[in-house]
Amino acid sequence: MKTRESPRNLDLFHDDLESVTLDIRWLYSHDLQIKFAEPGNYSHTEATTELRRTHIELAQAYVFGKRIMGNTFKIAVMSKCLELERVSK
Repeated sequence: MKTRESPRNLDLFHDDLESVTLDIRWLYSHDLQIKFAEPGNYSHTEATTELRRTHIELAQAYVFGKRIMGNTFKIAVMSKCLELERVSK
């Protein structure tokens, strides 16, 4: 099992601000606060762009969760990915 040098310290300098913020909000609310685009409110191009942005945001959040060894956060991110897939069809 991989461990950090000092389990009490975590350097966030190189991490994506949105991912860190998402994790901190999730720690307190246990809800990933990511909004999905409503299909009827966008043109096809805008909806595709918004969907791509959301996928990237979730992927970055998952990578951050892996780096900080936040297994429950990673599970929440994957659950949100599955929800996004259901909504986008």
